[in-house]
Amino acid sequence: MTAPAIRGTAPALFGGLVAALAWLALLLQAALNTGSLANLLSYFTILSNLLVALSLSAATGWPATSLGRACARPTTQTAVALYILVVGVVYNAVLRGLLEPRSTARLADELLHVVIPAAYGLYWYWVVPRGSLFGAICGAGLGSRPVTWPTRCCAAP
Repeated sequence: MTAPAIRGTAPALFGGLVAALAWLALLLQAALNTGSLANLLSYFTILSNLLVALSLSAATGWPATSLGRACARPTTQTAVALYILVVGVVYNAVLRGLLEPRSTARLADELLHVVIPAAYGLYWYWVVPRGSLFGAICGAGLGSRPVTWPTRCCAAP
C-alpha cells in the first residue's frame, strides 16, 4: 500500500519551512561543535532533528519518489513526531537551565529543543490523517491488546 503525497500547497510549504529550520539548527549546532562528528551524532536531540529535516525534505521536496512516499506515510510522520516530542518534553522539563548558552549557541539550542518540536507537532496535527493511524495500529494487532503486545513481540520463540 503506497501512501499519498502530502496534499495541498499550504501543508507542503509549512513542512518545507519546518525542514529548513531544522537544517538551519543542525548546521548551527555542527558549526558550534568542538568534538567529532560521531560525538555530535550521539545525541538523541541531533538524531531526532536530523530525522525531522530528512523526512520533511523528502516528503515535501520529492513526494513522487519512493523515499518521499515513505516519509509521507502517517505512521512514519507519527514516529518522527513522537521522537521530536520526547526531545522537547525531556529538555524543557528536566534539562533546561543546566546550561546557559549564549548568542548563536542559544539560538541553536532553542531551535533544536523548542521551535522544531513545536513546529513539527503543529505540522503533524495539521497534516496527518488520524483514521489511518488507528487502522495501522489495530491492523498490526497492537491496538486490541495494549498490555500484552510487548510480550508477544519480544517473547523468545
